[in-house]
Amino acid sequence: AEPWTTMTEDEINTWGLGVSGKINDQMSYGVDYVSSDAEGKYLTHARSDADPFAVLKTDLQNFRLYFEYQLSERWGLGLDAYQEKYDSDDWYIDGLAPLDIDGVLTMGDESPDYKVNVVRLLATLKF
Repeated sequence: AEPWTTMTEDEINTWGLGVSGKINDQMSYGVDYVSSDAEGKYLTHARSDADPFAVLKTDLQNFRLYFEYQLSERWGLGLDAYQEKYDSDDWYIDGLAPLDIDGVLTMGDESPDYKVNVVRLLATLKF
């Protein structure tokens, strides 16, 4: 086997912002935003002239808007709306064909990418 060494270098940038407040004694609101970006580099040194691994990338964004109404001392209602977007590039998953042995092991999967929108109405009870 050919000798080799590898080093990793990861960079993750995460930040968020949230604002909340009360309209009156019974009603409150809030807005939250979170963003996180990451890159992972694999620096591999070997005797051969093999191509370096591609950079791993992940991007996550989450936005939430919420409203709460206190019906009584114990009961409340809430309305949430949020969106989450996730995008990733992973050479280990994306670079494999379904008929490669590793592709068989990963079932031909691709890196996750999604965008989700959710609206929910909820009741709360304080014990």
